[in-house]
Amino acid sequence: MAKASYNPRVVKQLEADGWFPTTTDYWDAFSRRTKDLYSCIDVIGIGKQGTIAVQVTSRGNMASRRKKVLAAEAFPHMQDAGWIVEVWGYDQPKGKGTRYRLKRERLNGPPVAVPDAREWDHDTRIRSQYK
Repeated sequence: MAKASYNPRVVKQLEADGWFPTTTDYWDAFSRRTKDLYSCIDVIGIGKQGTIAVQVTSRGNMASRRKKVLAAEAFPHMQDAGWIVEVWGYDQPKGKGTRYRLKRERLNGPPVAVPDAREWDHDTRIRSQYK
């Protein structure tokens, strides 16, 4: 599906933010589906800030992915371990072949630091009510 093309973007952005990321989803040939870590995490990263877990999707599908992460059996354990859990949504507002736009929603952990708009052209949104 289209999500697979977003994972390299997420890895690249996390590396730029100082994380050591890796993708965690894989293709299960038996069920012919991709499997996520704990059924809700596509990319995980470690760094000085701790551990970050990211669910990647399109911007239009972020609400359902947020519900999926919050309903996951592992979500309370991720919170207890101090993980930062985010949902990242990408779209191309000006159509195919144009620049991607990112929207980040943090489901727990410290607020997202928003870089200067001249340095970073992505949208950022914090979902602090899920703390």
